[in-house]
Amino acid sequence: MRHLLTLLLILVSFQVAKASHVLGGVMSYEIVEVQSGQTTLQVKVTMYRDALSGGAQFDDASAALFGVYRRNDQGGYDIESRIAGFGPENFETFLNGPLEIEKAEYNFLLVLDQGSDYFIVYQRCCRQPAISNIMRPADTGIAIIMTLTAEALRQPFGTASPTIINPVFSFAEGGVPFSYDPPFDITDANVEMNLTAPLSAGGMSVSDQSGTPGCCDCLIPDPDRCVPPYNEVAFLSESSEEPFGMTNLFEIDSLSYRVSGLVNELGLYQYGIEVLSHDEDGNLLSRQVLDYALWVLLPDAVSDLPFEEYLLYPNPSTGTLRISNSEYHSGHYTVYDLTGKTVRKGKAEVDAITLELEPGIYHLHLADREGDRSVVTRVVLHN
Repeated sequence: MRHLLTLLLILVSFQVAKASHVLGGVMSYEIVEVQSGQTTLQVKVTMYRDALSGGAQFDDASAALFGVYRRNDQGGYDIESRIAGFGPENFETFLNGPLEIEKAEYNFLLVLDQGSDYFIVYQRCCRQPAISNIMRPADTGIAIIMTLTAEALRQPFGTASPTIINPVFSFAEGGVPFSYDPPFDITDANVEMNLTAPLSAGGMSVSDQSGTPGCCDCLIPDPDRCVPPYNEVAFLSESSEEPFGMTNLFEIDSLSYRVSGLVNELGLYQYGIEVLSHDEDGNLLSRQVLDYALWVLLPDAVSDLPFEEYLLYPNPSTGTLRISNSEYHSGHYTVYDLTGKTVRKGKAEVDAITLELEPGIYHLHLADREGDRSVVTRVVLHN
């Protein structure tokens, strides 16, 4: 428990001004219209952030910037357009013990010529400063990228990159083998997945802390100036093949693409997964780099959290719960299902909470009325 508390103190108290404390993300696309010479894509950028560490919110419509680049005859990329003017949507919150992770999506339409290759990127600083396996995480930004070939833009309506079905973060117990499914649905696509290093963009340049796009080592890099390719993050192990160091095991199965391993040292780790999508003839269509986060905690750490089974009664309940401790009267609460997804938020009606939810088992996080303390209670609802 001592090691878990140390990690949590780092996550909560180590703040960087105006940093977003990004944990990971991925970009994907779907073809929604095909015309002579041009293809319209629906592009989605899914981002995850640490919601408890005091960092900035997701970029709103005044700050979010996406760069689109066309491949030139020399093999490099020239700026094609910058996409802006819209903010995040489809928010979700995930809870695992005391860790709270927020997800948001950016969605936009993009019209591209069918005869060229393209590179799309979202750049933002900075990463969660408690990351254990990369150098200077608090001064290292993120580049969520996707490349598209001309062949991809000649595909029919409905063609899409592999569908994301799992969040790009996971939890494991220190010293205990872990294994989990890949984040993509790979049953309907010809894909290849490889372990890689996440990409770096932006930084905490002292020349620009205003959040205004400009330099390439500041909070919001300017797409016009900060063109691909982007550098890989610097792992402490100096190898993208061993992102957790030589003393730990980590691999992606070449057939099932399940991710498995064993990490002994507690901490927050970052790594990347390269996803290559092909058509039925083997032609490359797209390349995505997922920026992935893994928390390694003490075994059974979640069971050490301050659960109070008798704070709320009756429990089980049909939906109306009484609060037995007056210090928690009129406190704010959040209800999570067993996957960690937020299903309800609110404020207690003095000494009662009324939940209109489907029968099942939930975790209810309740703060006292001063907001100084909080507890987690397991709640069972029935008809």
